[in-house]
Amino acid sequence: MTTPAMPTTDLLAGPADLAARLEDRTASDPIVLDALRRLSARFRGATGNHITTVTDETIELSGTGSTALQLFAAPVTAITEITINGEPITDYQVGKKAGILRRAGGWPDGLDNISITYSHGHTEVPADIQDAVLEMAEAFCNMSAGIDSVTTGDESIKMAASLINGGSLGTWADMVTKYTLGGNSDRS
Repeated sequence: MTTPAMPTTDLLAGPADLAARLEDRTASDPIVLDALRRLSARFRGATGNHITTVTDETIELSGTGSTALQLFAAPVTAITEITINGEPITDYQVGKKAGILRRAGGWPDGLDNISITYSHGHTEVPADIQDAVLEMAEAFCNMSAGIDSVTTGDESIKMAASLINGGSLGTWADMVTKYTLGGNSDRS
């Protein structure tokens, strides 16, 4: 099974940073690049948030009658246009960090009735995301990293509790939670 190609400029951590953690790999090593591609895609998929800069993306949302509307990505860097049933509006507020739009009159109930063109994402990947991706990619490249014990009888492998609770898996889970945007609730 192959991973779809992703430009190395869109990775959530640098190949040189991963290679520095590994004893026998270089930044151009296909294993290093594959690990970072996979983990970057998995992080984006787990959070539902692209993380890096996207310019003038247009999305369709369904209004629920509430005053808050959760966008698909954050931070919001610009709103180009918002329309409701094709009519442009300007009476809204933006919670840029949380990716939330508020409107005093509410977002009218309807399916795919709100169109938003906006720019979003970080110009540089936050350090905590880079670290989580690097830790998981390192474990991916060195499958023996974090193994507490191995039993050869029935092929049992036990992950070290420190890896799960505070290391790669714990850090990964914390970062996925931190960068996942919620439904239509206000997290600002």
